[in-house]
Formats: sequence, structure tokens, C-alpha cells
Amino acid sequence: MSLSIERVRTGNLVPRVHEQVRALCDAAYGENLAGYFADIGPGVHLLGWHGPALVSHLMWVDRTLYVEGREPLRSAYVELVATRKSDQGRRFATRLMERLALEIQGYDIGALSPAETTLYQRLGWERWHGALSVRTAAGDEIRVAGGVRPGSLHDAAADGGDVVRRQGTARSRAPDAA
Repeated sequence: MSLSIERVRTGNLVPRVHEQVRALCDAAYGENLAGYFADIGPGVHLLGWHGPALVSHLMWVDRTLYVEGREPLRSAYVELVATRKSDQGRRFATRLMERLALEIQGYDIGALSPAETTLYQRLGWERWHGALSVRTAAGDEIRVAGGVRPGSLHDAAADGGDVVRRQGTARSRAPDAA
């Protein structure tokens, strides 16, 4: 049986599926993520179904990322990449990430902050080297480490960071560095 991928906005998740998403993510991350789901807000989910079972998930939310000295970047920030433990190693997360690359082409950049980078580097994502931040609703700037996808953005100031990025098809408003 193959993987079927469904794209659903958070507000359109029916309660049964929303609970399945929560259960899958809670199990994958080993903790109750109810508060985290509330904090990140609504987004778009890619659901990986193997027959009737939800076996893999990821979502992205719109975030503006700030790189010092450059225009803000409209980012598809990837959250909660998870695969059911018994189905890991079957390329389900890979399939979702490949679909994600197609789904977020209209963004300046894609980003994520993974604990483990192997999957993402295998798919062409690269570490971000430099300062990167987001702003709170109150306008406060918060430095983040995360990962970034398709864009022709060259590394900002090389002061570290744990962000993954990939050069690719997304447009970038940032000038190429020489």
C-alpha cells in the first residue's frame, strides 16, 4: 500500500483527524504538545495516510524572518515533522518533505529548526550560518535558529545558527553576496 498525502488547513481539520495529528506528534516528540499547537497557531498540514492510518505529518505556518541588513523574508516555517515509530524508515517523511517543496514555492524561503538534520540535508537543505530573527506581536525581535528551504539567499554574517536551508526554486528578495 502506498502513501496518500492530504493537504489541509488547520481550521479545516475535522476533530477526529485533529486528534490523530496530536496523538502522532505527541508520540513522536514524547510529550504533550497541546500548548505548542496553540502557540504556533494555524497553518497548513500535510497528512501522510497509509490506508486508513495517519502515519506521517508536517505543517507550515507563515512567519516573517529577519536577516540583519536585508528585507524581511516571507517564510513557510515548517513545524512538527513526525512519523509513527513503527513506520519510520519507510520514506514517509521524505515524501512529505518533497511535497512540501512544491507547496511552498511562492514563499521567499522555507525554514525549520530540526533536532536532527540528516533527513533534511539528504533532501538538499543546508545549514543557515548567520543571525536570524522573528518579531513578536508586540514588535520585539527574537533571535531564532531554524532551517531554511529554497531561496537564492547567501549566508548572512557567519556567527553560527542551527538553521537548515536549500538553494532552489523559491524567489528571494535578498541580493546575492559576492
